[in-house]
Amino acid sequence: FASMEFWVMADDQLRSQFNRAYMNVAVADPDEWDDCGNGALSGAYNSTLSTPVIPITDGHTIQLKFDSHFRNEPPQQVYLTATNFVGDEEILLHYSDDFNSDNAGEDMLNEHLIFNIIPEADDHIQFNWKMADAGNNWFWAIDNVLIQIQTPGLGDLNNDSQVNVLDVILVVNIILGSILPDEIMVHTCDVNHDEL
Repeated sequence: FASMEFWVMADDQLRSQFNRAYMNVAVADPDEWDDCGNGALSGAYNSTLSTPVIPITDGHTIQLKFDSHFRNEPPQQVYLTATNFVGDEEILLHYSDDFNSDNAGEDMLNEHLIFNIIPEADDHIQFNWKMADAGNNWFWAIDNVLIQIQTPGLGDLNNDSQVNVLDVILVVNIILGSILPDEIMVHTCDVNHDEL
């Protein structure tokens, strides 16, 4: 972790273009690592930053947002992964020099990224930002990480993830007496869907 001021002063080299960053950033910077005593002569630079394990409930989308600043140079590659309770790992993002990777082999500077993960069952999740196989290459910095559990909107009476005319139709049916208000109240009051 470094302040933006410190990191840019070390060597700018497009670091200052991370305009979305605020104060301190999490950074994997094998370029600066190698500049301190030729670290790459001892082997590859590999680094992982992980969240704590987060419990999740079936039916709730987990949304991960963060700002990212990646400068590409082979052989380094970076990954964002999600690991579940039993250790299965899903790659959500992969940047490398490969034209088939998510960055098509290009720099990806000053991005705002959003990922929505829908669990299949009650589980746990852990997010991991990884840099692998780097030598005297460039960098990946992230900031403003936000993880949220997405719950239905209060106006989403039919639980279809939209507030629209179908919700109005439900209200009309309640007024006409064809649907009991208690059926709707159970849904709107149980925001976390724990049936309590």
